[in-house]
Amino acid sequence: MPFAEHLIGTADVTLSTLDEETKEVRLNLGDARGSSGIAANVGYWGLDGFISRPNDPGDSGPEDGACQALYLQDGNNKKVIATRDNRFTEFVAELGEGDRAIVSNCEARFFLKKERSGLTLFTKDLKSGSPTEGEGMMIDLSGKDGTISITGAGCAFTMAEKKITIGVQGGPVLEMDEKSITFTGGYMAVNTKGGHLGAAIAIVPNPASPPPPYPVGIAFGPVPGFSSGTWKVAP
Repeated sequence: MPFAEHLIGTADVTLSTLDEETKEVRLNLGDARGSSGIAANVGYWGLDGFISRPNDPGDSGPEDGACQALYLQDGNNKKVIATRDNRFTEFVAELGEGDRAIVSNCEARFFLKKERSGLTLFTKDLKSGSPTEGEGMMIDLSGKDGTISITGAGCAFTMAEKKITIGVQGGPVLEMDEKSITFTGGYMAVNTKGGHLGAAIAIVPNPASPPPPYPVGIAFGPVPGFSSGTWKVAP
């Protein structure tokens, strides 16, 4: 549909390709439903630093339409200066004033949320047979809340206010802050070539060196026969 004495027009993007030599996106224009074309191998002018290829017509079904292009007529040539595709807006969900989203015909998507100065990467576990198949996988950075969180594959990782929490769905949880480490769960195994728990002196930097005699440990105090005043051992 041309406008302004045929200098500007709109058309469906019937095909997109990537030039093997220049890596430039090229578009074929026409009527996707009528299978007719008006131009081929048209240059795609867009935002500097952002390169994308439109989804094919019928990408989510035979009757779902096509990406639309706005083009300029420059002599005998056409130049696409903008595109729009409303076929996948369901993946955007809530989009507030000032928000940004990058979506396609797949589960992966990116959001910038103005109100909380947040960035979110989201997709779904699509591995066939996975115990978490179909569940969401997300990385979220919230400037407003000062938090970083990663969820997916039945696991969760959160950083907030000098505190780290790591957990497994239905399993153990590890919490660490500037003063303590707390492990809550069932069975715990620590398999290393060496080390010690509790010491009356500075930790020896060489793991191969044996600890000094009678360190302040879990079961004993600074001298034999005295229990530790800082460690408690359940029976």
